[in-house]
Amino acid sequence: NGLMDCNLVHYQIQLSTYAWMLKQKHPEFIIKGLEIIHFDHDGNVNRYDLEYIPEQVENMIKFYKRELEHQEFLRKNAPVR
Repeated sequence: NGLMDCNLVHYQIQLSTYAWMLKQKHPEFIIKGLEIIHFDHDGNVNRYDLEYIPEQVENMIKFYKRELEHQEFLRKNAPVR
């Protein structure tokens, strides 16, 4: 919630997730920012600076974990046929 539903934000979440996982393995690493470099078919190069958003990544992971737990609860408590 609170993030725009567009390709650039999707990439921001994806790269932030990779950076977050890297920080879990190597807490000493400092993530200063993220960037995408896009090369199009005409030879143009565009650079996009993205903010590292670890809080949103953690919220996404918590949500996913709760969803898995809920699905497991439903499975275990399904009526027997």
